[in-house]
Amino acid sequence: MNKPRQPLVKSIAQHNALNQNVKKSNPSLIFINTHINGSRLRAMIDTGATHSFITQGAISTLYHSAIPPCDSIAQLGDGQTTLKIVGEVQLFLQFNKIFTPLNVLVVKTMNTDFILGSDWCTKNAARIDYENNQVSIRSSCGRVFIPYHKSIDCLTLDVKSINVIHIPPRESYTVQAKVELSSADTVYFSPVDPIQFEKSIVMSPSLLHINNYTTYLEVYNPHDYTYTLPMNTLLGRVTHTPYEMHSCLSFDTSRETLPLSPQHHIFNTIELEQKPSETSNTIDKLITHIKNVPEQQQLRLILQQHMKIFDISKITQANTHIQHTINTGDSLPISSRLYPRTIEQRRELQDEIQKMTQTNQIRPSNSPWSSPVIIHKKKDGGIRFLVDYRKLNSVTKKDCFPQPTTEELLHRLGGHRFYTKLDLKSGYFQLPIHETDKEKTAFITQDGLWEFNVLPQGIMNGPPTFQRTMHNLLGYGRWDYVMVYLDDILIFSHTFNEHLHHLNEILSILAKANFQVNPDKCSIAVQEIDFLSHTINEQCIKPNGDKIKAIVDLPTPKTLKEANEFLGKINWYRKFIPNFSHIAAPLHKVTNKTKHHRHEFKWGPDQQQSFDEFKRLLTTYPLFLEYPDPSTPFILTTDASNIGIGGILRQDTPNGTKINYFKSRMLDDTERKYDTIEQEALAIFWCLSELRSYIGDSDLIIETDHKPLENFHKKQINNKRVMNWLFKLQDILPQIIAVKHRPCAHNAAADYISRHFPPSTSTNINPSTAAVTHDDWPIGTDNWDEQVPKPQRTQCTPPSILEHTCTRNASINAEINAGTTRAQSKLQAQPHTSSPNASSTSTTSQSTCSSLPITTPLHDFSLSRIRSEQAQDVIIQQIIQQIRNNRRYESFIIQHGILYKLVNRDDTTIKLVYAPSKLIPEIMTTYHDHPLSGHFGTGRTWSMLRNTYYWPRMKDTVTSYIKSCDKCSQFNVNRRKPPGFLQPIKPPNEVFQVLGMDWWGPTTTSLSGNRYVLVITDRLSGYVFAKASPTNTAHDTARILMEEIILVHGSPDTIITDQGTHFKNELLQAISHLVGCKQIFFDTISSTNKWANGTMEFDIRNPNRQIL
Repeated sequence: MNKPRQPLVKSIAQHNALNQNVKKSNPSLIFINTHINGSRLRAMIDTGATHSFITQGAISTLYHSAIPPCDSIAQLGDGQTTLKIVGEVQLFLQFNKIFTPLNVLVVKTMNTDFILGSDWCTKNAARIDYENNQVSIRSSCGRVFIPYHKSIDCLTLDVKSINVIHIPPRESYTVQAKVELSSADTVYFSPVDPIQFEKSIVMSPSLLHINNYTTYLEVYNPHDYTYTLPMNTLLGRVTHTPYEMHSCLSFDTSRETLPLSPQHHIFNTIELEQKPSETSNTIDKLITHIKNVPEQQQLRLILQQHMKIFDISKITQANTHIQHTINTGDSLPISSRLYPRTIEQRRELQDEIQKMTQTNQIRPSNSPWSSPVIIHKKKDGGIRFLVDYRKLNSVTKKDCFPQPTTEELLHRLGGHRFYTKLDLKSGYFQLPIHETDKEKTAFITQDGLWEFNVLPQGIMNGPPTFQRTMHNLLGYGRWDYVMVYLDDILIFSHTFNEHLHHLNEILSILAKANFQVNPDKCSIAVQEIDFLSHTINEQCIKPNGDKIKAIVDLPTPKTLKEANEFLGKINWYRKFIPNFSHIAAPLHKVTNKTKHHRHEFKWGPDQQQSFDEFKRLLTTYPLFLEYPDPSTPFILTTDASNIGIGGILRQDTPNGTKINYFKSRMLDDTERKYDTIEQEALAIFWCLSELRSYIGDSDLIIETDHKPLENFHKKQINNKRVMNWLFKLQDILPQIIAVKHRPCAHNAAADYISRHFPPSTSTNINPSTAAVTHDDWPIGTDNWDEQVPKPQRTQCTPPSILEHTCTRNASINAEINAGTTRAQSKLQAQPHTSSPNASSTSTTSQSTCSSLPITTPLHDFSLSRIRSEQAQDVIIQQIIQQIRNNRRYESFIIQHGILYKLVNRDDTTIKLVYAPSKLIPEIMTTYHDHPLSGHFGTGRTWSMLRNTYYWPRMKDTVTSYIKSCDKCSQFNVNRRKPPGFLQPIKPPNEVFQVLGMDWWGPTTTSLSGNRYVLVITDRLSGYVFAKASPTNTAHDTARILMEEIILVHGSPDTIITDQGTHFKNELLQAISHLVGCKQIFFDTISSTNKWANGTMEFDIRNPNRQIL
């Protein structure tokens, strides 16, 4: 018999250990009971073993034939562990009276007594039924079913170190260990006592993942010296004991609690619970991007130790020391009425309430507070449950706990390689509310009143409370590798091992506080991450591509709101775009409107050009900023003009120039009057103040093109304003190495930022001063061609002169001298989209120098000119071609080679010349700007044009042109008096909160001697109170008000009366002050209109009509 010399055992178990439930179904190791040669023995089925094995100890208890001696070795699948074979014997296995012979190899020792390998499985056609927990084999009588053995807890496997381990002092170390088990998703590890107490090496019981006979453990060395563990050191043992019968000890590796000696070992007992297989699959998905197998195993080990955090099958409530409070001061409870609901909405609301009740998020309430519920439909068909807490928020005192800024968060991430983002699952719902404030969160539905046990969405001070909670949990001593923004936690590290340590620490803290994360929104140990609309990696920070696409796809704003929304979106990217403030200046010009001037919003060609320029920069400009190099000083290059100031922060490193930041802004009216030295100094000090937190303690070199400011930090400058700025920033002066003078020719980048404007805002700048050649750029900035666009020299082109021919009316056109080049340039800046010459026309008009003398051109509107221009218009030629191809166009006609538009006017069809796009500016100049046209308004100009010419959207063109006319804007002043401001009375929220009061009479004396009636009306309910009196003096008013109203119904908040002496007197003022009531007279509402208190006047009219 040939004895095997090659490896015989490939695996011990390949089945999922996490598929078992509480009844221990589907174990990863399968054991069955069998009778071998008449004796009972438990066998383990291993389909990965090529042969079947039995130990000498087990064979000694059986009746068997003689075992021929053998000296062979079987090797396990790990390539290291060997089994010494002492012989081979034939055994007879009995299953339900079915006998099967089997040749079995005898070994000295093994982790289990008997293994049935693939030889037995193949011979008997064995099938494993995981669903019913049984094994079936083939026999002559059919298949025989063998149930699993009920207990597999006694199997114990040794865990030994593979290599020599050198553990640094007071540090954790990840150890690679071997197990005589090929694979297992989860096994329970328990360290042996000698490694813990004799060698004083700290290890914690934990759950391990075994793959290819290998696993990874976390070991901590508490000594002050490096400790060495030899190869094959027994570290502990693993078992498959059911989870609910054990407790797992996890070692707290936070900085404050690292153990210093065996007596100071600090453990936290965490009860292990059965984890669903979905959570394990989720963890595997989170680490699939890790290609390095050992690193992936280490990461899996940490995540599985904190598997509870990723298990979202059951909603939990965080265990924190901070509970959300709602401080409403002395405010009385506020209640709201129900919002109407359909039957379907009510059913959906009931289901949502039932879910939240089962998870203990809400409970029934008897609160005097109540807020209505809002239901929003989601895209997936579900509902979003919200409560309208606006009234509650209005009486809640604001929590001013600081929120981190985006700039602060992003710049702390610089230079790190590994990132993990944890998104807390329903972050607010995990925070508890203080017991005394739960009643204030009450909400009302058709089925009752409920209140929250956890922090709901939409309530004031939710973000500060959440930020405070996370700050207390994670903030102390950890801000150099973790940051929190609302419900996002970001962990960042320089190396992978460092990242494992940081991740394990944060997950331990979250698990202890009973927080859960949303696995679908988490990213684990990635090298590039999206955070706060930016993409961050080790080299640089850049805007998120999806956010840029959302801006690029925006249509042209048509309203003030849309323009402000665009500015808000684009403002995210100002640090990436040089000259941002200058490009945005036309947009700010039309959006900087107060509430009463919103109607003045007008979107013109300047704004469109700025809008298009931003879109172009977002799609073509290399939008990224590089992180600073801490070993290299910063260089701040600044410049100023009479328009704005700007600066560039960079570093000249051996690997090239790093661009760190762009800063620029416009000068206000006062700053434009500064002297040159003050403007240049302002550019320096403003950039320093804005970038102070970014520069930190690093050395700094300042470059300016203003010679008098050279080394200003070391000398006295005879300018009070500059010295004041210098005094305010004196704490940063020691960091300034030098202030160098850089001539304008070598300061082009900063000069460009401070001077370059869109054409509409830079007309007062000499174009020659902005021209820069590539050779003039600063040293070390040869690669800036793709970062800072170089300004181009502007060429001036004189306007064209057109001949004059009378076409409209001989008496008028004989004296037409077409207006001004202003009107022509404005319309050419808005060319007809159908004309191929539109772009060239616009370019010509924009490049025309305003300094040229104005020439009055003569416009030619002859038929030959119209025919010639129509022949060059693309849209007109398309229509003419389709008409000639027998296409029916009932609204167009061609006569003498000219296209006319046919329109019906007063039951008559008339012909209108289809005006080519090139003639439209000349037509508008003639019909509006010419002295004989009189600068009429839109209506009269339109009425003159509509009977002669036609072009698409002609009325819009006329309206836009006249609105842009400078003379019309200057002389057509609105002489109407603006309406006054309305002062409405705020509607009351409760009955008897606001009362109206007035006297009715005198009338005929009653039998009781009464001639007057004091009428008091509640403005909310309409309830009317009337009391008769012989007189209507101030004393009578005060007596009735006190005795009949205040002492019976309570004091109102406000009383509205007229200015009669019975109301406006010291007695009533004293009573109002005493009871805390505010008195309002008509003079504060309307001094002439009695119907300002219309409800009161209506109620007085009724008794007047009924009595008289």
